[in-house]
Amino acid sequence: MSPAALVLEPGHAMTGQVRDFLADYEFGGKSAQTIRAYRGDLTQLAQHTDGDVTAVDAGVLRSWSAAIADLKQSSRARKQAAVAAFLRWAVRHDLIEASPMDRFDRVAVPDGVPRPVDPKRVRRVIDQIPKKNLRDRLLFELLDSTGIRISEGLGIYIEDLDLTPGDEHVLIHGKGGVVRTLLLDDPRVVNLARRYLRETGWTHGPLFRAARNWNGRPLTYATAQAAWAYYRHLAGEDDLELHQLRHTHATELIKDGVSLLTVKKRLGHRKLQTTLIYTEHTDAAADAELRDRQRRRGRTTSTPTRRSA
Repeated sequence: MSPAALVLEPGHAMTGQVRDFLADYEFGGKSAQTIRAYRGDLTQLAQHTDGDVTAVDAGVLRSWSAAIADLKQSSRARKQAAVAAFLRWAVRHDLIEASPMDRFDRVAVPDGVPRPVDPKRVRRVIDQIPKKNLRDRLLFELLDSTGIRISEGLGIYIEDLDLTPGDEHVLIHGKGGVVRTLLLDDPRVVNLARRYLRETGWTHGPLFRAARNWNGRPLTYATAQAAWAYYRHLAGEDDLELHQLRHTHATELIKDGVSLLTVKKRLGHRKLQTTLIYTEHTDAAADAELRDRQRRRGRTTSTPTRRSA
């Protein structure tokens, strides 16, 4: 089934319009994951009217908003973004004169707080992966050593890899169709990639493939998450989420003195403000940095003594 396929009640008036919208979004370079999410969001919207997009007014949007009110802010914000994008598309295609979503305030999502962990915890999980399972070892080592998003890792094609000795890179297809070049600076990942390609014999196509169809179908997000959940359970790290590898990598780069602009580029952030959240140090980290500065300047601090009266 095409990622732009839509499942609605038979004959629903909005089906064709939503299918065209998703097809345009897919052609514009949106990820399959985004297309799937938007398809589900717009299917939910369609449940609140029997008409097409011209029937989506403030009343329909209020009914739909009430139905998703119990979801967390980030989920509501994403669904609102999907509906807003669909209505803007309808305006551009002269299906409606104006978007009724413009009358509503957008859901405010607070800045996310990074949740880095001790890198040793990540290593304990990865060490549970059998050495013969090169696919899973390469995937999770790659996520750990680069901080790329899970969807970005799963979207890598063999053609994106450049394993030229001493200058190993990979092209990452990020959000919004933005492509960035990422240095593969971990010898462990480079060696795994070379061995993986040598043993599979693959020269093109998805780098990470489903075990049931090694010849083409990419590994799915759900399968990758399930594999991580299994390995973290074996390691006794049941609360260590896969996305925390990204947080941990970014935090370690900052701690090691890598510039914010370099971290921004590596993580694929559009705005520097997003990268800045990783600079929030704990009190202990801040104290250690200041003490190190004093040592470099040849100064020491001592406990003050009380003067005699």
